[in-house]
Amino acid sequence: MDKSWITKAKWSRDYVTGVNNFLEFASRSQNLSGKILCPCKSCINRYFHSMKDVKDHLIYKGFFAGYVVWNRHGEEHCIIDEYAMTEASGATPNLKEDEASSKVLAMKHLLQHQRAINFVTIFYFFKTEVN
Repeated sequence: MDKSWITKAKWSRDYVTGVNNFLEFASRSQNLSGKILCPCKSCINRYFHSMKDVKDHLIYKGFFAGYVVWNRHGEEHCIIDEYAMTEASGATPNLKEDEASSKVLAMKHLLQHQRAINFVTIFYFFKTEVN
């Protein structure tokens, strides 16, 4: 799925069309109240809002940095890189050592970020359900 529009100007036609496509995709992950997690720069997938409010947030604030795999909105992510392909074939990866270590660091950062988002999402979900 092409997400190059995320980095375009928020007032551009491509960005607005992309937000509408995102909302169409994310509508499948609505909760019982018809709300979805808001991936704007302020909410960072911590708060549930109506589709209209999420659209407003995304148009005015933009997506939070790094949210390119919409896993909180139903997108599955499969990491297939050179390591996985060569490991399956029994060959050795064709990456320089510094290139490999930067990939490992990027994956560690991504995992830490995802764990934090998961914790915050669960925390706020239970907080709003109890109150």
